[in-house]
Amino acid sequence: MPFYLNGGDDRLRSDLYTALSKTAPVQECIKGRAFVSFSISKDGTIDPNSIKVMRNRSVPEDYMDAAIEAIKSLGKFEPGKLNGIPKKVTYNISIEYPVPLEFIKTSE
Repeated sequence: MPFYLNGGDDRLRSDLYTALSKTAPVQECIKGRAFVSFSISKDGTIDPNSIKVMRNRSVPEDYMDAAIEAIKSLGKFEPGKLNGIPKKVTYNISIEYPVPLEFIKTSE
């Protein structure tokens, strides 16, 4: 599996939700979860054309657009490997609204 170079899974969620907290519309009344899929290339970058909402549970379209933009802004990954050879890998992540406050970075 790919590894997020900026600090693993916890930092991936932190970076994602921090970006969402800055770009998503006001979230007080939105409660839901969506599942998003994207490809991580052999060189560890996210293929922006591969980002797709796989399942959406009550999350409005403008919030999903913000989630897609947040995924595009993520850093590089150590690519997934098969027998030591880097391979293109599909990565799935769930996104919750409202944004969980424990994941939001307030300063670097």
